[in-house]
Amino acid sequence: MLGAYYHSKSRPRSSQVDYPDDRSNEPPHIRDFLADFSSRLWMTYRRGFPEMAGMISDCGWGCMLRSGQMILAQTLVCHFLGRGWRQYRQPTENSKRERQILRWFSDTLSDHCPFSIHGLVELSIPRGRRAGQWYGPSQVSYLLRDAVEKASRKIRGLQNFRVYVAQDCTVYKADVFDMLTAAEESNGGRECALLFLVPVRLGGEQLNHIYFPCLQGLLTLDYCVGIIGGRPKHSLYFLGWQGRDLVYLDPHFCQEVVDMRPQDFDTKSFHCNAPRKMAMSKMDPSCTIGFFCRNRAEFERCCHDVAEMLAPPMQHGNYPFFTFSSAHSSDCSQFAQRIDSDMRPGMTNSGRTPGLATFYTQQRQDGESDFVVEPVLPPPEDVFVGDFVVVDKPEEKPPDDDDMELV
Repeated sequence: MLGAYYHSKSRPRSSQVDYPDDRSNEPPHIRDFLADFSSRLWMTYRRGFPEMAGMISDCGWGCMLRSGQMILAQTLVCHFLGRGWRQYRQPTENSKRERQILRWFSDTLSDHCPFSIHGLVELSIPRGRRAGQWYGPSQVSYLLRDAVEKASRKIRGLQNFRVYVAQDCTVYKADVFDMLTAAEESNGGRECALLFLVPVRLGGEQLNHIYFPCLQGLLTLDYCVGIIGGRPKHSLYFLGWQGRDLVYLDPHFCQEVVDMRPQDFDTKSFHCNAPRKMAMSKMDPSCTIGFFCRNRAEFERCCHDVAEMLAPPMQHGNYPFFTFSSAHSSDCSQFAQRIDSDMRPGMTNSGRTPGLATFYTQQRQDGESDFVVEPVLPPPEDVFVGDFVVVDKPEEKPPDDDDMELV
């Protein structure tokens, strides 16, 4: 789960955590897993928050936004508290920091709560979305990027933190370094941490089974902060796996809104003690995968480690579902435009021209459009080449507590 292994043969970690009494009889590896799982921040439907477009609850439509909040919250926990933080562990200083992170997600429209559902919905209005509508994982990825960019100008603790969203299933490393450099220069040279999100689609109507090992491999990496996706029209936050099942947190549980103004407000409703699993075959193919890096050196290592997990094992390194490029995105757009200009009007999947690629737009059930690029050579029948597969050029060589307060 998110880089941690829990097995009956694993070395127990029980001495590191003060467990509740009701877990004292569990095997050590089960106690360790439950302590880890229940320490993740759980964002669910809420009712009774300040009115938003005439609504006082996000029940029925806000699940993907809540999943997006969870992947961002997990990243902030890693950034401020560390991956090994557990809610039962002392000292209480960490509990204070946990509450400050939760306040940033408080359900109200305020500069003090930049990642609230109110704030995310407000950012989505220029993108043509509004409260009451369903959001897709790629849409939420961009909202998180914009929310963090906005918050970094007002909250000191977030000045050295940025979110990058991959374009066309490609992480353009030069763009990432430019963003980190700009953030570091504006923050007195202090290293900038990064959450990079990669929206992908791993099949047509169903998740292609050849990508199961890839997803499992990514969730074993320390850099991975989870996957937002779910079943069709039912968003979930995936953070681990067991066999062919994915372990998840489910936002579809409506709770009363929490007043976070008191210093010691109750955090119990932000932690789930009951892990749930779903067969990987039931996962919607449209999802977003997140990775957290503390600085650019760790980002480089992450790119290397993640790249080894992206191609299905039986494909011998072919057909990765996203890639890394050392170039800027603008450098690659000219090549894509050249291919596009060479396409014959009306070309379809069956009408390929040697040396070219097939482009088309695929309308999904959730209303989003996927821009699909297929390679010239058809893959094996059991391989689905998802949207934004990179096309090779033909034969070319080429903190303190004060840091978490508002400024």
